[in-house]
Amino acid sequence: MVAAAVDRLVENGLTSMALFTETDNEPACNFYEQLGGERQLDEQGQFGGMYGWADLRKLKDELSRRTSL
Repeated sequence: MVAAAVDRLVENGLTSMALFTETDNEPACNFYEQLGGERQLDEQGQFGGMYGWADLRKLKDELSRRTSL
């Protein structure tokens, strides 16, 4: 599902994305981190549940490699 969403974003010219989760949702946090998501910090340096990907093409390539294994 993530691969399909990333494909569509890239096809529409988007180059980055951010996703949110609850900070205590460890399975979701682990999942986003395994996909290369970077924790985004607020002005006080606190993590509020946002993960970001600066280059969706890189994520798309990584997801393609994983599905081809």
